[in-house]
Amino acid sequence: MTWTQLLPEMGEEAAGFVDPDDRTRAGSPGPGPDGLLESALRAVDEASGSWARPAGAAGWPAEVRRQAALRVHLRAIGNGGAPDEGPARVMPALFGDDVRWTRSELAWALRTSDGYDHYDGGGYHLAGHIAVSLNPAELQGFGPALRAVLDEFIDCWSTPRHIRRQLAVLYGTAIGRAAGCLPLDLLPWSCGFGEVARQKLGAGLDGPVATATLRHAASLTRPVPSRAWLREATRFPDGWPIEAVLECFTEHRGYVWFGTDELLRGLVWMLSLDPREEAAALLCRVAVAASTADPAWPRSPFAPQTAAAAVEVLAGRTDELSARTLAGLSRTVRSRPLLNRIRKARRA
Repeated sequence: MTWTQLLPEMGEEAAGFVDPDDRTRAGSPGPGPDGLLESALRAVDEASGSWARPAGAAGWPAEVRRQAALRVHLRAIGNGGAPDEGPARVMPALFGDDVRWTRSELAWALRTSDGYDHYDGGGYHLAGHIAVSLNPAELQGFGPALRAVLDEFIDCWSTPRHIRRQLAVLYGTAIGRAAGCLPLDLLPWSCGFGEVARQKLGAGLDGPVATATLRHAASLTRPVPSRAWLREATRFPDGWPIEAVLECFTEHRGYVWFGTDELLRGLVWMLSLDPREEAAALLCRVAVAASTADPAWPRSPFAPQTAAAAVEVLAGRTDELSARTLAGLSRTVRSRPLLNRIRKARRA
């Protein structure tokens, strides 16, 4: 889908940018580089090809990092060779509060990425980073175009998961900020459960507490959280919307998008810090719901990462309900990896 036609009307283009139709030009995107800029651009090129972030980028002046970011983008959209994950590694190091961007620059970045067809997602990073640096007023009118880009890559299974995740956070946050609602990558409408949860929980999800809580849950990238992650989770003690979202999930009984599965996994670990019996009962219901599978695909649980987390949590509890839940799952689960976890938990 093209998103150029969805962009809001812009005034005069920012100076120094290449024409959006000139996709082959990948030289310096602005004034001729001085010694520092030339050195920075070399560092960026070397980092892009060596699976690293550019050394010393944090100490570069704002304008140097800005020019380097444009260089990375132009290289990405002009790349006619093999897919390249360089932009995903390099671009985050080039942004910061001291690097200012404008609406016109966001429009330019979106237009130049329109039609980008490499599954590495490299052409989408600049626009995503610019978008999250702008305030709601500056993002006015950009929602439809940003949503079109998100829809373009979010279900592209050829794009590595960690890149889709990185881009989803950028675009989801910007779209949510523009619309004054929960970031779109948290409980996305493209996921059946995300749509149900948003409709059921309504405007309560649009506040800053819900966003911060769900963002922390989604930040968990491993099966078992670190102590630092759990300490940070104690900053969200009131339960909203942890219990509400998990309760919705127990009623959903269906497959969830992988990003939603990761978010639910984080919520399970956050709820595990709650000593109440009601929390323990909810964890048991979540374990059952996540471990359930469609009869047509009995070895594919609805939410495998959530199920694994819930089993891990229940294994550390000594109450009778947790033990009964694990015993029941050992008889019904057909997924071999999950069943092995359940059996190990029962032996613990």
